Order: sequence, then C-alpha cells, then structure tokens
Amino acid sequence: TVSVTRADAVQTSYSNVSREMDIPSSVASVHSNALGGFFIAHLDATLSSALIDIKLGGQVRPPPDRWPTSVDVAVLTMMVDKLISPLQEAFRPVFALDYSIANFETSPNFVFEVAPGDPVVAYKYEFTHDENSLGEMTFVFPFSSLQHLLSKVPTSLVDPADEEQEAMALDDVEVELRAMVGPTSVAVGEFLSLQPGDVLVLDQWADQPSIGMVHGVPLLELTIGATSGHVAAVVERWKE
Repeated sequence: TVSVTRADAVQTSYSNVSREMDIPSSVASVHSNALGGFFIAHLDATLSSALIDIKLGGQVRPPPDRWPTSVDVAVLTMMVDKLISPLQEAFRPVFALDYSIANFETSPNFVFEVAPGDPVVAYKYEFTHDENSLGEMTFVFPFSSLQHLLSKVPTSLVDPADEEQEAMALDDVEVELRAMVGPTSVAVGEFLSLQPGDVLVLDQWADQPSIGMVHGVPLLELTIGATSGHVAAVVERWKE
C-alpha cells in the first residue's frame, strides 16, 4: 500500500522552488481555466523512477543514471495526470477544477509558464510504501492563481483574520526586481568583432531613467549609480 502525507508547505519565489528540483525529474505545467492560469506539478527523480517501475510491473529500484526515454515520459505524463485528479475533489466545495497538462519536461530549466520571480505557494507530499520512502511530489501554485481562486470564495466564508494573515505572509515573499537599461541593435558582423574596450551606445539618453521591472511589468523609474562598491539604483518614482 502506498501512503501519501503532506511534508511541507512554503511561500517563496518560483526560482527558489525550481532550484531544489532534480535534473532530470518530471515537471508538468498544468493549465486550468478555473484558476485563471498555470500551476506546476513536480515529481522528484526517485518518485518518477518508482512510478515507472510500479506501472511496468517491475521492482522499485534507485533512479537510473540517464535521462528518461520517450516511453518513460509517456508513462510519467499519464501518472502525473492521475495524481493531479484528486485536486478536483479538494476544490469541489469552491468550484469545479478543470485542468490539462500543457507541457511536460524532464528539467525545470525548460519550464516557462511560471516566471522565476513569481511568488508561489509550494505544497510538498511524500510517498511511502511499507514505511520506505518512494520520493516526493510538489504542487506549485502562483499567487496569481490563488488570488483568482479566492475571488470565487463567497465572502460569507472568508474570515477577515485569515485575510490579514495572508497579507502579512505576503510581506515576506521575495520578488525579483530587475533594473533595465536601454537596448541597442548591432549587425551580426559588428557583434562578432567586439573587443574589450569597445563602446556600445544604447537607445537611452543619459538623463533618462532606467526601468525597474517585476515579473516583466515596468513599475519603477530608477537612476543607476553606485554605493559601497556595488551598482545601485535610486528609486525616482512609481510608473503611472
């Protein structure tokens, strides 16, 4: 008998979660109209290997030192689909969860449906068989999807204390802020001939502000400078 228990739940950025994912492993980008976007289902290498062995009627062995074959990927895609389906029952009191696996990869580096800096909630579950660990599965929900979910919850069921606690929890979630300077265009030949000391003129005037971006959204106007030996950015204003 296989048992499943929740091992952990964290609020962080997707980049922090993806850094802990095995390569290779099983990473499914799952689309849901009800959630208004994507979430991620991840099986670590140990669980991926164990599920393949179980499905094909073999003995559970340590993960092989190779990338999954096309047969492995087909089996894992089917198994991930079955493992996601219980979420429909979990969400049933709020709404009917629809989902489809939009993309299946064997490395988190090839998953682009969730941006690295996106704040997420990650729920980790451990699979055991006869008290022996088979590995872990993680569901990763971007906050944007959870906010879409909360909009469907009747206000009579929402505890104001829970809303305040959620807002406080968000205060500690890290987002990736990028300072972007102006781009420029160069011919391929010119690019290949670049040497140390060459000057590139950017499509940005010296007195124009740089842009601070979060999740690809321009939010701040910045002036780039330096402090204590580090490149720094002074916040001039929020973009309108």
